[in-house]
Amino acid sequence: MTLRQDTDRAYNVRETVSVPVFEEAMRRYRAWSESAVDGLRGHPGLVYDPAGGERLDIWGVGDRPRPVFVFVHGGYWRALSRADSAFMARMLDERGIATVVVDYTLAPHATLEEIVRQVRAAVAFVHHEGARHG
Repeated sequence: MTLRQDTDRAYNVRETVSVPVFEEAMRRYRAWSESAVDGLRGHPGLVYDPAGGERLDIWGVGDRPRPVFVFVHGGYWRALSRADSAFMARMLDERGIATVVVDYTLAPHATLEEIVRQVRAAVAFVHHEGARHG
């Protein structure tokens, strides 16, 4: 096995468990997020990067600006989305904190440099536009 193949395998979480185990874990992960945002005030699907059309969700908004927790999902840059990754939103809302969950273009459809650019654009959006969204 080449170094590249070994590295690719090490960064592919799907290789560590069977397909049914992985699919069940992903189903639970998404269900936790759906439950966490059910009935929570927010602004899902805001476009933060007009160049790429990427979106973010803001959950747990108040009547005035709140502190914010920005969550950039994992998935080795290859998997998951903002819809899978809002499981902390209700707990943070109960503590007076808004949650922003960021999507970005997944590899290999984007380079790591482009993913970093998109995440920086999301943070800039929150800094400049967050107060407007509670």
